[in-house]
Amino acid sequence: MTNRMALVFANIDNSTMDLFTSARSIGALPFGGRYRLIDFTLSNLVNGSVYQVGVPVREKYQALLDHIGVAREWDLDRRTDGLTFLPPFVKDYDSAYDTKLKALRGSMMYLHKSAAYEYIFLCEPDVICNIDMDDLLAQHIDSGADITYLTVNRAAANYHGTFALALAADESGRVTSIADDEGDPAYNHLGMGISVMKRSLLLDLLAVAEQSNSIRFFDTGLINRYTTSLDIRVIDYTGYVSKIRNLYDYFKASMDMFNPEIRKDVFFRSGHVYTKTHADVPVLYGLNSDIKESLIADGSSVEGSVKHSIIFRRVKIGRDTKLESCIIMQDSVIEEGAELRYCIADKNVRVTAGAKIIGTPEKPRLLTKGQTYSH
Repeated sequence: MTNRMALVFANIDNSTMDLFTSARSIGALPFGGRYRLIDFTLSNLVNGSVYQVGVPVREKYQALLDHIGVAREWDLDRRTDGLTFLPPFVKDYDSAYDTKLKALRGSMMYLHKSAAYEYIFLCEPDVICNIDMDDLLAQHIDSGADITYLTVNRAAANYHGTFALALAADESGRVTSIADDEGDPAYNHLGMGISVMKRSLLLDLLAVAEQSNSIRFFDTGLINRYTTSLDIRVIDYTGYVSKIRNLYDYFKASMDMFNPEIRKDVFFRSGHVYTKTHADVPVLYGLNSDIKESLIADGSSVEGSVKHSIIFRRVKIGRDTKLESCIIMQDSVIEEGAELRYCIADKNVRVTAGAKIIGTPEKPRLLTKGQTYSH
């Protein structure tokens, strides 16, 4: 047993993803041809010897349950610790777990039962990166900080996406203020959705929040009150980071995987990325297929032209089709002669013969799950 545990807040409601998350939580979004977004967070944790993981969920988490199952692929199907889903137990569902603070309050029993663990990581499931959690915890302990946030420096060039949390810190890395990000350069660090502290301190802070009706949010509300009385610090991460909060973030991060240096950083920097495994036949390439710079998963058949695209499992691409800069998810069918550029096709989409669907890099076209498209 190690001295660390984690909570992964799969209760995040990401309304800016529109129909893309209408039937799934953000952590269950497919990524890179075979993964889900939450795979990166879970893999970072187990690679850092974190084997006690609680996952607060709120709604639309069936896909997440199906993907994670008993968490065997992450070595979290254990007797004494492992992964535990934490659904809300409330009478008023409309407001249940709609913030991180509410999810923490609802997880109090789990936190108390985890008394054997000294430190706790608080993580969000929508960040793509490959972090050495052992090193993060070691830096946190060595610094003597009460709370450490993993961040990116606003002036750096290693990140992409929409970061909700901004932190102002002095030259020593000590935090002076925490706020929602509105682009203010005075808040020179952007929160990656990962922080660490002692479990006992977290419980003390939650006890304070229980006594106050005015505290609505965890980071900008509760923690921000203690920037003078607690030693709260930032550590800037220097590897590749993408924070997925909207459709453009998702598309850009997916296209970034074609950069070999980024792909190496994301999948091998500090450890492997684990996911649910599937047994499928190899890809079938037709005699007239033309494949360039694409990622194609097992079980698919390709008879047309595919360039700079990500194809998930069991996709059928017909003759004389043209796909460029597209993401096609599993069990979709692109019929003969169709042309797609800058499109994201969710699961079980059918594009009829001869259809032409064009998006842009800034506004990729979303083809929603289970629908048929002819133009």
